[in-house]
Amino acid sequence: MSVKGIIFENGKIWLRMNERNDWELPGGKLDDNEQPDQTIVREIREELGREIDTPKLVDVYVWKKDFGYSTHVEIVTFTAAVMKAVGDFEHIGEAGKSQFRRFAVDEALMLDNLPAVYKRALEKL
Repeated sequence: MSVKGIIFENGKIWLRMNERNDWELPGGKLDDNEQPDQTIVREIREELGREIDTPKLVDVYVWKKDFGYSTHVEIVTFTAAVMKAVGDFEHIGEAGKSQFRRFAVDEALMLDNLPAVYKRALEKL
């Protein structure tokens, strides 16, 4: 399961440029004994160095992906607002090198390299 966040700060959302040169919502995988709403709080603190308010569920999507074998990934997306900065951005982490940038939602929806699953969640807001 992958947990992602539509994280608002000053009216714009944060996106992460990943190692494949795609923009994605920040987030990550659950740790042991962790619930998805706890995961997004932890991941946003780790990746963005931000503390967020209470996350609200936006979307749950099962994405069938061919990784050389047939499998699927469950993507749970929350939205939240930044309460305060508490650290630095994670430019090199478990998922490799990354950069972060804020976009207006309508601007993010126009990005060619933002996967449809994330656009789906943005459209549900």
